[in-house]
Amino acid sequence: MSLEDGRALLDAAFASRSAVVTRYELRLLTRMNRLPTVATMVAAFATIGLISGCGGASTNVRAHVFGGAGASYKTFPSLAYVLDRRGQAGGQCTGTVVAPRLVLTAGHCAENPATGVVDPPSGYRVLTGNVESSPAESQISRVSEVLVYPGFPKTLTHDAALLALATPTSAPSVTLAHKATTRAGARVALVGWETRAHHLLPIRTLRADTVVQSQEHCEQAGPFSASSEICTESEPGKSNTGACVGDSGGPLLAPERSGNNEVEVGIVRARFGTRTNEPCSDLTLSTRADAIFSWTRHWIGIA
Repeated sequence: MSLEDGRALLDAAFASRSAVVTRYELRLLTRMNRLPTVATMVAAFATIGLISGCGGASTNVRAHVFGGAGASYKTFPSLAYVLDRRGQAGGQCTGTVVAPRLVLTAGHCAENPATGVVDPPSGYRVLTGNVESSPAESQISRVSEVLVYPGFPKTLTHDAALLALATPTSAPSVTLAHKATTRAGARVALVGWETRAHHLLPIRTLRADTVVQSQEHCEQAGPFSASSEICTESEPGKSNTGACVGDSGGPLLAPERSGNNEVEVGIVRARFGTRTNEPCSDLTLSTRADAIFSWTRHWIGIA
């Protein structure tokens, strides 16, 4: 990639002008951008924006799955890290690879719900593969097209989008649930990234167990559409787990009935209910994967 790509990646990723670049990050950027000297790297720091996750711009962002425990990226290699430069600000979301050229994420990570304006593809950089510790196993892709689920955000449901990658990723594709497979009381898992404030790349993958809640419980917490949404909450008596900053677009996973694999049954949408003013919450709202399956399959067939 070019120095321009390096600038765009840094602009979208750093939380403030005091951003720190780790030795690993420097090695990765040098490999990806073919930057020959540290002096050239410094040139890429000229303009640094703010980063946000699950909402507005923020400084000193530290993204993580609330109550999550560290897990090897190999336990869910389809995970993607999405960065989006929007003028002088930026967005940080999670996603999953559903085809070599398609990453599934949340609709509000691609379109401003208040204005209906879709974010331009040129602002995105998508990291896939082992972004934690092995530059040789990681990829960074530009986005050629942003596809938001039809009708979002007018209905405030089906909060989903696809990012068409300019170059294919070698990361494996996740299996999406094509019909409702989870019921109230089912144990599922949230998967996302842990990052540090002022650092460019995720530190590690995080996984947190949680429980699908009944329609009645979800409706008590706030607006809820049982036909297109799932709400989850940590199990009573156990540590709180849920979505936090940057988790939007990440997967909600359930065991596959026919084997030991897992399927994506939900796309994380938001912290939910009366605690949405807090940075993290154990009550989490997700878009049902089966509700957007036909639309996703259509685009997979085209990509």
